[in-house]
Amino acid sequence: MSTLSTSKILVCIYTCENDVNSLNELKETEWYKKYSQYKNITIIDVYADENINQEYNYKNNELTVKTEESYTNLSIKTYKMIETCINLFDFNFLIKLDSAIIKNKYNHINSKFSFE
Repeated sequence: MSTLSTSKILVCIYTCENDVNSLNELKETEWYKKYSQYKNITIIDVYADENINQEYNYKNNELTVKTEESYTNLSIKTYKMIETCINLFDFNFLIKLDSAIIKNKYNHINSKFSFE
């Protein structure tokens, strides 16, 4: 059996209010539709908001961690996301990706990683 079929995989899609269109476009891809159906794969959207009352909010596959939403604060968002996911989920592997990847914004996506 393959690792894909036997492991518990958590996919965290980083996004923000400015990238909601990219997130929605990503969710319409064959990649998302296929893997979101796997029983052993959980896909969540990850936001940051420094104004929430708790350290995190999790509802309807959306995780919001309490920190500033900015590129310069990305390492803090990532740390808080990992810390929260360890407490909320049972997983063997965590995959983090950015919703903006769908736009090929940086023009250097490896050809082995394709959404179609």
